Amino acid sequence: MPKHKKIDPFINDSLIKDPKILIEKIKNDEIKNLTPCRNVDNWSNIMTGLNQNKDKTRYTTFSGYTVLDDTMLAEMWVAEGIGKKIVSCKADDMTREWITITNDTDNVINSVLEDLDAEYHINLVLKWAGQFGGGLNVLGINDGGELEEPVNINRIKSIDWIRTYDRTEIVITEFHFNMDQKSKNYGELQYVTIQPKYTAPYNVHADRLLIWKGEPVPSKMEVGEYFYFWGMSELQSIWNQLSNLGASMNHIVKLLYEFIIGKYKIDGLGQLIAENKRAQIEEIISIIELAKSTINGVLLDSKDDYSRDSASVSGLSELLDRFMMMLAAASDIPITKLFGRSAAGMNATGEGDVINYYDMIRSRQKSKMKKNLMKLVNYINISLGNKVKDPGIDFNSLFQQTKKEELECKKLQAEIDHIYTQDGVLLADEIAENRFGGEDYSYETKIDINSRPEEEEGLSEEEKLKMQMELLKQQNAPKEEIEIKEL
Repeated sequence: MPKHKKIDPFINDSLIKDPKILIEKIKNDEIKNLTPCRNVDNWSNIMTGLNQNKDKTRYTTFSGYTVLDDTMLAEMWVAEGIGKKIVSCKADDMTREWITITNDTDNVINSVLEDLDAEYHINLVLKWAGQFGGGLNVLGINDGGELEEPVNINRIKSIDWIRTYDRTEIVITEFHFNMDQKSKNYGELQYVTIQPKYTAPYNVHADRLLIWKGEPVPSKMEVGEYFYFWGMSELQSIWNQLSNLGASMNHIVKLLYEFIIGKYKIDGLGQLIAENKRAQIEEIISIIELAKSTINGVLLDSKDDYSRDSASVSGLSELLDRFMMMLAAASDIPITKLFGRSAAGMNATGEGDVINYYDMIRSRQKSKMKKNLMKLVNYINISLGNKVKDPGIDFNSLFQQTKKEELECKKLQAEIDHIYTQDGVLLADEIAENRFGGEDYSYETKIDINSRPEEEEGLSEEEKLKMQMELLKQQNAPKEEIEIKEL
């Protein structure tokens, strides 16, 4: 039983030795004031030292981590290829297939996005947010107002340009936030001061910004001014794994430089050293090295000796693989994608890892990109006179079929269409319209049943009813509508 800070006078040695009686008295409220010092469910063993004072596992804690500053992050972007790839890989995949604007049948909003080079700016700011923990886009909204003023929604004529900055070029203080406790926007950022490296600083209202934050930081974290607002770099949480891999690679390179070591046994070397005849020792070594380069041999005295030892590298590849796996796991990027390696193991394709990775990317698109992109799309739509009704955003699929896979899918769809035409469910013209009537090949089948009276001539009433029933089921019509047709 555990010791207690407060001992009830009714507890004696016999009760401590018999826990069942003690538990019963506690249930009957006969014993009070029990405050355990530690949990009663910890396993312990005096003989083995398990959970005793000498148990090494009891003293394993987490502490002493490195906080990456802006200078180190900038240098890593320039010179640390793996770290840069981890950040760039996610940003590139989040924007690789870009977006589709729903209800934009005339492609007017997407055309403006292309003119603004929006895909490039969003990709760049995602990289800055991943590397430095934050960034933003400034929108050149032509509404007659200044950059530090709120946007006049009713006067937006156009979006003229986009500028992109990382967190290190942005200055925010407590005065940049809304301090009106009665306002619904209390505590939110009102404007920022942008301080470019080669031009004059200027203020921009939050309405004209797309703000991109880094990884969330707990409020207990008190490193860096306004660190909690922006967030941290994606490299911060994987720093231990990244540095371990880098250190391992450096040690292996140094080992290769000393992979083979020549050993010279020179007769009387100790005497030469004792007599401080360094020049004579260097001359002997120089003659030996010179002989090696000219005759590819070693000239030695009969009492001298020369041998070569090579370092063992067995197990290094397996050990390095473990460091690579740990980094891939910490960064949420499959090892096949991060290091360009094929999947290991029998029948391993890495397909499952890629699916999980793409699911993670899709989640980040929705959580990190959608709000800002909708803000930009709505501004563009307003500038166009609201030509698009209720515009939305769909992120295009990251999965890309090979030509073979695409042809196999089309072949399967053709077989299905052939069955429908043979059974009289669909007409050839309808299939052609659905598959090839748009800009791209479509697997969707939509038919207006009421627009087919001529095609039904020559059929019996039973055949017409059967055809209509099949079409309703094909279009997933409500059950009530199908039952009415049957009646």
